[in-house]
Amino acid sequence: MELLATTNRGLETVAIAEIKRLTGAEATVHHPGMVRFSAGVSAVYRLNARARSLHRVLIELTRGAVGDLTEIYQATRESDVGWVLPSDQPFAVRAQRRGDQSFGSPEVASTVGQAIVDSYAEPPPVELDEPAVVVRALVRGETLVLAVDTTGQSLHRRWYRAVEHDAALRPTVAHAMVCLAKGGDDSNLAGRLLDPMCGCGTIPIEAALATNDIAPSTEYEPALTSLRPFAATRYQTHVHDQSQQRAVTPEQIVGRDREREWVQGARENAAAAGVTGAVSFAVGDATVQPVTADLIVVDLPFGVRTDSRPDQLYEPFFDALGDDWDRLVVLTTREELVPYDPTETLELRRGRLNASVLVVT
Repeated sequence: MELLATTNRGLETVAIAEIKRLTGAEATVHHPGMVRFSAGVSAVYRLNARARSLHRVLIELTRGAVGDLTEIYQATRESDVGWVLPSDQPFAVRAQRRGDQSFGSPEVASTVGQAIVDSYAEPPPVELDEPAVVVRALVRGETLVLAVDTTGQSLHRRWYRAVEHDAALRPTVAHAMVCLAKGGDDSNLAGRLLDPMCGCGTIPIEAALATNDIAPSTEYEPALTSLRPFAATRYQTHVHDQSQQRAVTPEQIVGRDREREWVQGARENAAAAGVTGAVSFAVGDATVQPVTADLIVVDLPFGVRTDSRPDQLYEPFFDALGDDWDRLVVLTTREELVPYDPTETLELRRGRLNASVLVVT
């Protein structure tokens, strides 16, 4: 079957590599923030349970050219939604429209929803606020893609975030940065990894979870358990599979921050994630403390996260960083202040700001 997966815009290559690693499927970019691939039911279980760079996994029901709402209705009626959506599960339609059509997203959602209801002798109930199943209708130009969301709550919402930083990094971005630091393999860790401005610890914790092969969403039951072809027991089998687990010591994955409050918060988050024995945190000022690590992964502060102009932070930080490391991965909104020529650059959004992930070797 055809599947779609969403991720952070700009990190599609990381998502494609992870899909290949977890399922063997070859994905391609569908549009910014979404990739498409062919795989079986087992891939849906696997990705919902183990993917660290994805947000959602969708089963594509149909795609085709449409010019108006009548054609959207007809395309939905002709799709076989019944094989995946049981008649006893409340559903909602979420629509997204891009283009110069004469109709908007609400009209698309209403049309698709009515077509689904009309497809059943005993239709599933409509529940707009808290549906068990979400059908997503994507209209881009003259193309309609209809898909069932197997995920529900986005996979980027990790269970361990007991303490939130004022400008916390999205865990899927943190994982992508760790993956880039490791040369593309999220489980293999050769050498010592350091985040010298760790905040509440997202980067070191994501590194420890991946290296220890701990599922990123252990306290979560995805929407697939409400769909016809899937069973909760099979999903849990994938969650608890730790066949790729590796031994890691706290000295291998380290986080530092100058604020004692955030260091304590990082320790609490690590405990919630179950990786206390695989990561360590300490108070330290990255602008003066020498770096002793092989891999440096850091989300550089910006805007309200800095007490002064960014250049007054960047210059002493990079002076202290030196050159005794193998690979540096930096997330920044001020690429021009980074005194290295990156070997790889990924452009993404950080809230409303343009940001870059820079890989330096």
